Amino acid sequence: MPLPPLSEPANVPAEIKSICIFCGAGTGGDPIYVKHAEEVGKTLAENKYDLVYGGGSVGIMGAVAKAVLAEGGHVRGVVPDPLFRHGSKQIATTIDLVPDMHTRKRTMNDHSDAFVVFPGGFGTMEEMLEMITWSQLNVHSKPIILVNTKGYFSLFVQWVQLMVDEKFVAAGNRDIFVVCDTADQVLEALKTYKAPASRYGLDWIKTDPIKM
Repeated sequence: MPLPPLSEPANVPAEIKSICIFCGAGTGGDPIYVKHAEEVGKTLAENKYDLVYGGGSVGIMGAVAKAVLAEGGHVRGVVPDPLFRHGSKQIATTIDLVPDMHTRKRTMNDHSDAFVVFPGGFGTMEEMLEMITWSQLNVHSKPIILVNTKGYFSLFVQWVQLMVDEKFVAAGNRDIFVVCDTADQVLEALKTYKAPASRYGLDWIKTDPIKM
């Protein structure tokens, strides 16, 4: 993926229309995870945002998609062909079949103006961190919002602060993502998000090229 000039932010959406959702295919150990996901999905659809997601029908993933569809919203599911051929069920108005997981993330990014991350497992964390990394490298400047149901991402925020303290991450890059507790906060973050300039300045790499 080609990188834009480091003197300016990459790919700033003129308008937020489509939201990519990263979340678990499980429901978690507390009903609040599904309930909160449904509330956020409903709110996004009410505010005319389209949904882009991994296409599954179960867990938090399915709950968000169903909530958006129930409000008449458009849902694009991006599904790797091996999962589709092995019988995974989709809830979507549009389905894109892609060859593999890497293409799935690239396609989800291409069709999205922002990312909203709900609680999930390894796959969710991997997707979230790749989008954060792409932002750090100035591949995109899209909002990345973490929905902190039951304090799920609080330890992650502490870990990021440790990386900053130990000088593995530039201090300003803490603001690549925004942590929200409510659906209203998610809406506000989508409207006000600005990617930190520390990403594409990369002054910390220039002074110490070992730290990436």
